[in-house]
Amino acid sequence: MAAAGTKRYIEVGSGRVLAGLVKRIPSADGAEILSIEEVSPAA
Repeated sequence: MAAAGTKRYIEVGSGRVLAGLVKRIPSADGAEILSIEEVSPAA
């Protein structure tokens, strides 16, 4: 996804697995990583 130009990732579920993986990809430098709680409006 980083090679395709993706710059925003949304972590769905508990934990920070996606965030950790994206940080290890050199071409994803500067990517924005959000959790679902940061994106969804509060109920």
